[in-house]
Amino acid sequence: MIELLAGVAAVLPERAGQALLAWAPAVDNPIPPDVKPDPSVFGSEFTGVWKKLLAGAWGIALIIGVYFLIHGLVIMSGARKSGHVGDLREGKREAVNAAIGLGALCGLTIIVGAITTVVG
Repeated sequence: MIELLAGVAAVLPERAGQALLAWAPAVDNPIPPDVKPDPSVFGSEFTGVWKKLLAGAWGIALIIGVYFLIHGLVIMSGARKSGHVGDLREGKREAVNAAIGLGALCGLTIIVGAITTVVG
């Protein structure tokens, strides 16, 4: 039994994907290939409404991200002037997290486009 496990462990890192594909049964896609997601089937009014809602939510998220970035920078500035190292770390962490989030929000269309290109 130990020799069998050792043999499996030796082969697994090299051919894990091939072995898994050979072992797993093939599953057919239940959705026909000509069926594509299309929100326009609900009409132009629905399409306009969901686009406005999405744009509004995105705008609010950008405003919130900018607020937290400014808030973190203000905390960092105050901590530098007063010499509080703990507040400086906290402000830096908040500013860095807000900057990363804001960058992701600004690049959201690129991120979603890349994902849909890879998946689709």
